[in-house]
Amino acid sequence: MKKRVGKTVLGSACAFALFGCGSSSVSGDESGMSGELTVYTAIEEELIPVYLESFEEQYPNIDLNIVRDSTGIITAKLLAEGENTEADVVWGLQASNLLALEEKDMLAEYSPEGVEEIPEIFRDDAESTKWAGNLVTASGITVNTTELEKMGLEPPNSYEDLLDPKYQGLIAMAHPASSGTGYLQVSTWLQMMGEEEAGST
Repeated sequence: MKKRVGKTVLGSACAFALFGCGSSSVSGDESGMSGELTVYTAIEEELIPVYLESFEEQYPNIDLNIVRDSTGIITAKLLAEGENTEADVVWGLQASNLLALEEKDMLAEYSPEGVEEIPEIFRDDAESTKWAGNLVTASGITVNTTELEKMGLEPPNSYEDLLDPKYQGLIAMAHPASSGTGYLQVSTWLQMMGEEEAGST
């Protein structure tokens, strides 16, 4: 199996999903399928070999062309390409991004075996699903305690603590427009605090 990896940009997604779009050049029945598929993915780079190994075991005669980038860039690419997308399948994208694609009727129906066992919050709730989640991650604050100690500062204990002027210029996060991790963080604030309070954070 050929596995060609396209552009690589480190990034992460909060809820991974599998869904179909575009039109493949694969033929044959499930036991003897062959051909080629283009996969767009936001899966962490180090996890891609795991997915490829599993796929190759089931479909040894299908060649995969892997295009990897961050969640926001993969979503923007799909939206820009529309019906002319080169993607046949997408591995690993946030559920919120999938909903944006679903609104534009860009997703083909996809109901994996055992999908009924997945809680509804982690999959498309339509009768015939178009995506199903397979991973949920959490976010939090990471603190360099050594550097804060040098500055004589106590570590923050909550998101609200980050508003303290003493931390000004010391905080960094991924941009939510292009990073799944950044988007997750903003989404978490909105859900925890409400739009008005989170906006001030």
